[in-house]
Amino acid sequence: MPEKHTMVARYYQDFIRLSSLEPCLLFHTGGHWREITVRTNAQGQTMAIVYFHPQMMTAEEVAVHKAELVAYFTQGPGSVCQLDSLFFQESRMTRCTHEESPYQLLYGQPYIYEEVLGFQFRISADAFFQVNRTAAQVLYDTVRDLCVPVRKEGAAQSKPGGTLLDICCGTGAIGIIASPRVDRVIGIELIEQAVRDAKHNAALNNVGSCEFLPGKAEVVLPALMTQLSSAPGVVTAVVNPSRAGLHPRVVRALRNQPAIRRLVYVSCKPDGEAMRNFRELCCAPDQEKKLTGPAFTPTLAVPVDMFPHTPHCELVLLFERNMTESDVHHRAEKQQNGGAMAETSTVDDVFDDTYREKEGKKPARILVWRNIIMMSLLHIGALYGLLLIPSASWLTLGWTAVCYMISALGVTAGAHRLWSHRSYKASFPLRVFLALGNSMAFQNDIYEWARDHRVHHKYSETDADPHNAKRGFFFSHIGWLLVRKHPDVIEKGRKLDLGDLRADPVVMFQRRYYKLSVVLLCFVVPTVVPWYFWGESLAVGYFVPGLLRFTVVLNATWLVNSAAHMWGNRPYDKTINPRENPFVALSAIGEGFHNYHHTFPFDYATSEFGCKINITTAFINLMCFLGLARDRKSVSRDMIAARIQRTGDSSYKSG
Repeated sequence: MPEKHTMVARYYQDFIRLSSLEPCLLFHTGGHWREITVRTNAQGQTMAIVYFHPQMMTAEEVAVHKAELVAYFTQGPGSVCQLDSLFFQESRMTRCTHEESPYQLLYGQPYIYEEVLGFQFRISADAFFQVNRTAAQVLYDTVRDLCVPVRKEGAAQSKPGGTLLDICCGTGAIGIIASPRVDRVIGIELIEQAVRDAKHNAALNNVGSCEFLPGKAEVVLPALMTQLSSAPGVVTAVVNPSRAGLHPRVVRALRNQPAIRRLVYVSCKPDGEAMRNFRELCCAPDQEKKLTGPAFTPTLAVPVDMFPHTPHCELVLLFERNMTESDVHHRAEKQQNGGAMAETSTVDDVFDDTYREKEGKKPARILVWRNIIMMSLLHIGALYGLLLIPSASWLTLGWTAVCYMISALGVTAGAHRLWSHRSYKASFPLRVFLALGNSMAFQNDIYEWARDHRVHHKYSETDADPHNAKRGFFFSHIGWLLVRKHPDVIEKGRKLDLGDLRADPVVMFQRRYYKLSVVLLCFVVPTVVPWYFWGESLAVGYFVPGLLRFTVVLNATWLVNSAAHMWGNRPYDKTINPRENPFVALSAIGEGFHNYHHTFPFDYATSEFGCKINITTAFINLMCFLGLARDRKSVSRDMIAARIQRTGDSSYKSG
């Protein structure tokens, strides 16, 4: 860390001690002064950004403390820091954009300038720019050489030409640095101030071949790709997204554009959502996901150590695909004539670490008395079913076990691993069987179950999690069904792209006739079969294979939400709550390896130990053997070992 950064932080700390206001360490505990961001450049210019929580203060009261801050850093003890720019942002959230709460220039220049690889860049308060200048030069030089390598012809170097598509371009650094080697650069960036900086930087460096477009890449890119399909020369794309990775529609637009022969992906978190991006760029064409273009092949990976002595490392990956000019022309013509398939969603089940719970008072819990009464009666009926077990025949007990297994598989192999996570593909007959089993389980229809489960993974242990385990065992086990959903659960659920579920006729048929299917499969069939075929009493048939079996399956599933989030080891990721719980794995036929599952949600086995205490995995393997399932997704041993070493709690035991 530069000495100047340490100095500014130390003097800011002293200022807070002198201030009449308290620091804001946690939003709900009050306080006002928050963190400070410090930027410096090679010339020694320094920009400081102070974040402030106004709480209930008026604008006039805040103005007094802003004046004190300016006086301290310009005339008081802090003047030794020699700040060139002092910004102030009022923020009631963990992070705010300039549009949500403008950065206020209290003193000095609105920008500082940095030089990288001979190019000048203007940096504003809210623009992203690498703070390690030396490492940034290595990073951008690496990216430039992978995007547009220079060809040598004799003693001279030739310009590769073509178009460079710079997605998530920020202040335009990559595109501008690479511009001398291409005919045209098109940058896309969400933050409008960064786009203004990028345009200014292009003019500052006399680069006239750069164009920068504001907006979401998933909105701008598809229309742009239609224009580029007829552009002369090769189109190369470079993407430099945030830790959340690329939006699925951006990945599909890149994958399905035949003109893109070379793709450079700069990842600051390659083991997160970016890994899903990598798989979709490189997998075989998949009509279901609308990945119709030829697959990319990863040909080179270059790590760049941005912050020595820390775990942070940028990974620059080069993807290429070999296509003849006739292939490119044919595919481009097919797209222009409407041959490209419409887009659909991919599974959105990766934890979103950008979500922040809303401040202020939590919404009141609203009891759902219908559910409370029904659940109470159900468990009373199940207890009565226990008393009837001695009077039940062995055939009835065997039938109860069969119903338990069918309904459990309808949840574990069906609603969970197939429809929520798309961890394998199932044939139509198998999907019908699993849908019937799901109706027998009576845990909401497949569409609603999968939607809530994806929200659970994406916002785990937050207000947006339907069964947030941080609210206690009872709530995460059954209480969440007895109250109205938190508003964030509803809001986030509506924002998920569930097109893959709507496109499955089995899912939508079951949803349409769900109530009828539940009455028949959860209650009538378990009751009538033993009565009709071997003369069991209707009372035993209703209370044992009916209510008792139904209640046990419910509680086994609920234990995954409660016990498996509270008790057990965390050998794969100690930073999350889900645990490895053998008892839950046994009762829920394989769903108790929960630390593994939340670390690698796309693995069809939800465990690295195959069929061990995992009947669901054995069932899926059998279906694949019979030709009823295929394309099981799994995690490599190397990836598992690397994750254990990096984030595990040291409790790992193989096998």
